[in-house]
Amino acid sequence: MVKTEIKESMFYSVQVDDTTDISQRTQCSVIILRYITNKSELVERFLGFYNVSENRTAEGLFNTLNSVLLEFGMEKKLIGQCYDGVSVMAGHVNGLQVKVKEVSHNALFTHCLAHRLNLVLQHGCSANTQYRIFFANMNGISAFFHNSTSRTNVVDAIVGKRIPQFVQTRWTSRSIILNLVVDKWDEFKKVFEHIIKDSNSSSESICGSTGHLKNLKKFDLAFLAQTFNKLEVLYSDEKYQDLHHIYDLVKIFESSGLKVILPEVYKLFSLILTIPSTSVSVERSFSCLKRIKTYLRNNISRNRLSSLAIISIEKELVDQLKHTGAFYDEVINIYASKKNRSIGLRYKS
Repeated sequence: MVKTEIKESMFYSVQVDDTTDISQRTQCSVIILRYITNKSELVERFLGFYNVSENRTAEGLFNTLNSVLLEFGMEKKLIGQCYDGVSVMAGHVNGLQVKVKEVSHNALFTHCLAHRLNLVLQHGCSANTQYRIFFANMNGISAFFHNSTSRTNVVDAIVGKRIPQFVQTRWTSRSIILNLVVDKWDEFKKVFEHIIKDSNSSSESICGSTGHLKNLKKFDLAFLAQTFNKLEVLYSDEKYQDLHHIYDLVKIFESSGLKVILPEVYKLFSLILTIPSTSVSVERSFSCLKRIKTYLRNNISRNRLSSLAIISIEKELVDQLKHTGAFYDEVINIYASKKNRSIGLRYKS
């Protein structure tokens, strides 16, 4: 079904990233394909995980990517590629994006805007000493509680909400931590005061609580916390996000029949929508990988891993297939045609 959609699309773009799974193998998430279907729907489809542990170079990644996309007319139909900023992906001399362009000349490379925004915010705040100290204190509060279950229990009892863990490569983790601390400012003061007065608290807990409590009582830190939190609230306000999008125009072209009358305009809109701006969808597939490949199930084959991931990620497509009459019969026939099992699934004469 997905392969048919891709082959019928005018063009598509690709998103690729890799991660290390529980068995210390480098899994390349290949591949999120983004395209407009023949019904003018913008979709992103997951194609599978591929083990690239033996060759993580740009050449190795390109060979994997090329083997997957070859049947989809990569040379003519691939018009966009989006990766993070590591040199093996984004390098302008020998990076993956250069090797892809050698085959698909129209494959415009986009450095993931989410990663770029994270880098801009990090460097912007690190340039100012006060901002650098402020975010170090906020991140320190998160680490202070995550390093001790007893301190976490105090937070659960007084604040009623667990503070998120800080992630260096995700600016949103700082935002979430800041939002919680600002909303529960007085409660966190009570948490630190409780730890200081508790006779069972360790010297490390008392020392850390004393420092964090002292910081929360400072005007400068409270002012910066309120300021940055207001900026985050303003940015996330729905009225600033409810803007007209090119996708709305594409849907109008589909419903009114304008895509037949103005095919080149429709193709231009589809082209703009197909070019990805972030590789967030790839990151979501890694979350699925952690749910499937666990400590108790770490010796799973690549085909099985990818198949289970596709079923999990592409739930909507699976639900559509369930409503087709022959779906269950086809699944049973495929399963029964495999090697003999311990129980008979189909009568054989």
